[in-house]
Amino acid sequence: GGAKQSTHHTDVTPKIIILALLEGGNNIFMNVMIEEEGVPAVSIDGLKEVSSDYADRIKSKIYIGHRTGFMDELKPKLSSIEPVEARGSKVEFDYGTPVEAIERFWDEIESKLYKE
Repeated sequence: GGAKQSTHHTDVTPKIIILALLEGGNNIFMNVMIEEEGVPAVSIDGLKEVSSDYADRIKSKIYIGHRTGFMDELKPKLSSIEPVEARGSKVEFDYGTPVEAIERFWDEIESKLYKE
């Protein structure tokens, strides 16, 4: 569990978050977090691959939130992912902190919901 972790001042904030609006209910990013020699890692190639495979079903930018101090070696890779063009669609990436990613993702969703 982890229900009482916040009671004991355990940090439960997200360190890495990947968000996108999808047409369909499958979590396409599930296998992007990997293990390399016992150490957690992010598969940039895997992220690009699912972005290409599902480009026609991704209806927003892909928002990546990453907390400084957690796997800092990922920052140059995550912050410089080039747009993916496949299946007649272009998928763009937006990098920031987890809070920035959530806020910008919500702003995009809200603009699509209330488009006049």
